[in-house]
Amino acid sequence: MDVELFPADLPVAATFSLAARVAGIALLVTGLELTAGLIGLARWRRPGRPAGQRWITAHQLLTTALALLGGWFIIDPRVCLNGGGLVALLVVGYLMVALQPLGDGADVMLVIVLAGLGVLSLMPSPALSRWAAWLVAVNVCVAYWWSGVAKMRVRAWRHGRQVALAVNSPRFGSPWVAWRFLNHAKFAQLTAWGVIALEVSCPVFFVLGGWPLMAWAVCALLMHVGVALIMGLGRFLWAFGAGLLSMIAVRSMV
Repeated sequence: MDVELFPADLPVAATFSLAARVAGIALLVTGLELTAGLIGLARWRRPGRPAGQRWITAHQLLTTALALLGGWFIIDPRVCLNGGGLVALLVVGYLMVALQPLGDGADVMLVIVLAGLGVLSLMPSPALSRWAAWLVAVNVCVAYWWSGVAKMRVRAWRHGRQVALAVNSPRFGSPWVAWRFLNHAKFAQLTAWGVIALEVSCPVFFVLGGWPLMAWAVCALLMHVGVALIMGLGRFLWAFGAGLLSMIAVRSMV
């Protein structure tokens, strides 16, 4: 990105560039996954309104273009930070509406990250760029907090059963892990509350900044790595990784 936006904070600019690359990986993975699985997803699109071959082909072209745009961000993150992120945001937002099952946490996080990163270099002054950077970081923080609060309100999450059900879903299941959770209720409950505590505590560590935030981010990253390995949700890891980097970059400016 244009380092003049953060003239005294070259590491901050580098971190935002890395966040843009990671967001590009998330777009690449998302685009490829959708291109390969669009026929199956199309069956879920709208009950009573099956998608025809033309609709599938058109959307496969769109998801392929999204993957290519993500690859471009990886090669040159300045494309993302100079408005390319906004283009990707529009495509992801459309796909979230057109493919209803696509509207999961990874896509929401991608929207948050792309909305902030896509305007950083378009702002007419460093002050406005900093405001935009803070906006994306705060939204990432709130997304984590809200996810934890939402889980806490669900009895199945509080008792740990939802963890076993999540890893035993038809599309993203891991039966071997699911049965371990189902047969060890205390372990499942401990895992569930660990996830809840990690997400709910995000605002605290974001305010603290420094090494406490870095320690929290490492724990969050390990959680996303576990989700990616167990459930095969690679795009979660990259989308939330870009969000974590954005938070770290913003707190490094203080």
